[in-house]
Amino acid sequence: MTGTMIGVTNANEQQALDRAQEVRQFEDSNLGVKGLLDSGLSTLPPMFIHPPDLLSSLKPVVGLKTDSIPIIDLSGSNSDRRPSVIEEVARAAREFGFFQIVNHGVPTEALGQTIAAVKAFHEQPAEVKARIYRRESETGVAFFASSVDLLHSNVACWRDSLRIRSGPVLPDEEEIPEVCRNEVMEWNQQTQHLGVLLMGLLSEGLGLSPSKLQDMTCVEKRNMLGHYYPYCPQPDLTVA
Repeated sequence: MTGTMIGVTNANEQQALDRAQEVRQFEDSNLGVKGLLDSGLSTLPPMFIHPPDLLSSLKPVVGLKTDSIPIIDLSGSNSDRRPSVIEEVARAAREFGFFQIVNHGVPTEALGQTIAAVKAFHEQPAEVKARIYRRESETGVAFFASSVDLLHSNVACWRDSLRIRSGPVLPDEEEIPEVCRNEVMEWNQQTQHLGVLLMGLLSEGLGLSPSKLQDMTCVEKRNMLGHYYPYCPQPDLTVA
């Protein structure tokens, strides 16, 4: 029995070492998931394969009513409709912890342009993106693969991400990739205004002054994450 346990332990340790080496090689390549795919990948590397029990736990719940998620119309939030909007926001925050917003004031054109620009960044050659491949974003801008904690996690996600610090101040303009620079800066302005509006509604929902949460700097620290999900050769074995 003891010999069997030692054998299993040694096998587990070797598996962990093999995975750590695979992750380190992938990380040092600076390719990202799309770069890995573009290199001719036809099967999923072991580091991206999730245990069956974990995959089954992540499957969508059959019969889940997605229409139960609160949808809040923000139009008129600065008019005589404000009290009812405040109540809707407060109730959703108390009972669900999150909600969807519509008529938020961010132009559809700005949404589309930002999504297209971030997509264009991710579809650049791997060597171009590799210049800003990093997990830590001292410059305020980072391109990385899988999850932020890839080097310490037991599983890897099939996605690439572009993270840009947007508050309290944007990074130096030259640090933001040129292919999406103008769109990101416009997006930041739009979402900053929206953040102030939402903080005001939440603040009043708590019975505080409209500016209370803003005065507490709750809208200052902001990050933009642009995820990209490349084609996966074996999607049933991993998650994004």
